[in-house]
Amino acid sequence: MSKLSTIRNIILSGIIEYNLYKYDHICWIKTILYNGLWFGNAGLRHLPILIYNNVEILSKGKILIDGEMSYGMVRLGIWKAKSHNKTRLMNFGTIVFKGDTVIQAGCVIEVYGGKIEFGRHNKFAESCKIMCNTNITIRDHVTVGYESTFMDTDFHFTIDVNNYKVLRNEGKIIIGEGSWISSNCKIMKGVKLPKYSVVCTNSLVLGDFSKYPETSMFAGIPAKPIKNGKRRIFDKELESKLLTSFRNNTDLEEIILKENDLDSLCYGNKIL
Repeated sequence: MSKLSTIRNIILSGIIEYNLYKYDHICWIKTILYNGLWFGNAGLRHLPILIYNNVEILSKGKILIDGEMSYGMVRLGIWKAKSHNKTRLMNFGTIVFKGDTVIQAGCVIEVYGGKIEFGRHNKFAESCKIMCNTNITIRDHVTVGYESTFMDTDFHFTIDVNNYKVLRNEGKIIIGEGSWISSNCKIMKGVKLPKYSVVCTNSLVLGDFSKYPETSMFAGIPAKPIKNGKRRIFDKELESKLLTSFRNNTDLEEIILKENDLDSLCYGNKIL
């Protein structure tokens, strides 16, 4: 390799490292301040919530840790590769974290008197929106793609002009353990998803699907069950091997894996 190429690679590597640093840069002033305000001395000792750059917080509500408190278990505003907007937390209700949760940059969380419960090993990609007036429960090992929205309220009422009926405009949302909500999905009031659900990109999910079997896949506007027996693979090492195999064998349409513990493949090392 020539000296020019070596210098070029060093410069490009430096630029990449700098950008990665920007994506993962913690705002220590906000992190220390809010951990102290929310959790007192325990918060200052452990710093359970790391607040990254470009995060705006308006909070008079409660933020609780339901479980063992550990350093950086919640990461707010990390990794802004797909987002140029501020991460905003507006909490005038209650937010509960039961374990490690990643909320990436550009996400907006608004709680107006309601309660959001995050389970363990949750991840919300960039620019998601969560608007809670009553109750939103996210079970363990749930992953959400970028620009997806959760709303447990319609915010407004409509009237039936034939009989003057006005229906309830709020309803609890429950997302079952191990579910994958893909990008640009809308999860509306009253939605209940069974364990290991897959919601396909650009779906509008309305109503209670809890009667459907685990590993169901939902798609459409409005979303309907289209098949079951599907889960997303989150093991990064296995994903890389599969991608390499398909790219190296252009005629290959499927790979049958050896029987294994499904949870080890479909939970994997997905959070960070």
